[in-house]
Amino acid sequence: MISTMLTQADKNNKKFNNTFRVNAKRVLKKVLVALLVTAFWIGVWQLVYMLVAKDIVIPSPLNTVLRLGELLKTPEFWKITASSVVRILLGYTLGVVLGVVLAVATSMSKLLYAIFKPAISIARATPVASLTLIIIMWVTNWQVPLAIVGLMVFPIIWGNTYEGIKETDKKLLEMSRTFRVGTLSRLLYVYIPSVYPYFITGVSSALGLAWKSGIAAEILGTTQNSVGQQLNDAKVYLDSEGKFAWTAVVVILSMILEFAVVNFLKKSTLRIRLKAKSQKDSVNTEVTDEVTLRAEDVSKTFGEKEVLKGVSLSLRKGYVIGLRGVSGAGKTTLLRILSGLTRADSGTVESAGGINYLYQENRLLPWLTAKENILYVNRSADTDYLLSLVSLQGEEDKYPSELSGGMKRRLAIARALAGKGETLFLDEPFTGLDKELLQNVSENVFRESSHKSVLLVTHNEEELQKYANSIVDI
Repeated sequence: MISTMLTQADKNNKKFNNTFRVNAKRVLKKVLVALLVTAFWIGVWQLVYMLVAKDIVIPSPLNTVLRLGELLKTPEFWKITASSVVRILLGYTLGVVLGVVLAVATSMSKLLYAIFKPAISIARATPVASLTLIIIMWVTNWQVPLAIVGLMVFPIIWGNTYEGIKETDKKLLEMSRTFRVGTLSRLLYVYIPSVYPYFITGVSSALGLAWKSGIAAEILGTTQNSVGQQLNDAKVYLDSEGKFAWTAVVVILSMILEFAVVNFLKKSTLRIRLKAKSQKDSVNTEVTDEVTLRAEDVSKTFGEKEVLKGVSLSLRKGYVIGLRGVSGAGKTTLLRILSGLTRADSGTVESAGGINYLYQENRLLPWLTAKENILYVNRSADTDYLLSLVSLQGEEDKYPSELSGGMKRRLAIARALAGKGETLFLDEPFTGLDKELLQNVSENVFRESSHKSVLLVTHNEEELQKYANSIVDI
């Protein structure tokens, strides 16, 4: 036992050392590349300086560094720099908030989108100089850079956030709807994780523009005690060393803040862990013949193709209805109509008690663990028990990307069993399962759902004959 533990510890140490060496080499390589690139451009600068030979036009790299060193020693430099940083970051923050708020509002309303889209396009296309000349008439000199930065930033944030909202997986939203997941949960566990990568891209792009527009606004708006004012004074007094030194300050600050903010956001996933409620909801497992869903004369046409014609059925607790038909007969379309995802052309659908829908696709949330995917539809679910039913015990903390195709399917089955609905839709439920697992999992599914109304769609005639109390052909 002790020798085994020592061997494992030795393996772990070797693995750590190898990882450390690889990371160290990677960092060293990046540092060397950065130093070589920096040296190259300093050499180009020095060459241009020597060719021009006029300090008033372009100073030498050495003199610029010396002037920057002198500036760093003065309290006034830090006061001026801090003033510009605060001003630009305030404007940037306002732009980010405005962009996110407008993105949410315009994604929810086509009318609001139509109203604000032209204004956003104008703000994006208008030059900083033109905006500054307009804004300077309305606000104080101190507020000009703040307003300009906000107006430059918010269209970028709006565009990226709006795109992220629109690109949110509609199948995940449909799954949330059928399981009757609340608005707050959809926001926290679907929308935010989906939009976040788009938001980070917008934040990164907007940061560079914020500094450029902010300093330009300080120059044009003659903002006192600002980096922009120092640049303008250096130009007026033909102080090329001072102009280059303050420009270097702008570039360095921009790079530092962009690196800090973007890396902070990338490491901050905004992920809120899903935890089970301590008290389990009471589950009615009484087997009755209560009708939970009734469809009468349902028809649906897509274009010129009639997919469904006069379909009627009733689902009762404790009964399994099998739905049979060739591919393209409209089985999945009927399920979507019965669950309220698609509107029928004619006919009526009445349901009570909610629906748990196992789709043909797994529709798992990739940023949630196996356990959390189940808790997403029912915070009171006994995840350990449900995972054991589908032979996924011990996999509760793995993400979908870490599971095989069959394991993902079994997780989707466990989630469907966890739902609070009185009706269970199973659309090709056991596709992709290994033969040795198929019988055990399928029997567990129908045993656990024996108190519910079940609608089973499958091409497997053996499954229909084994589990369905009656079969409907469409």
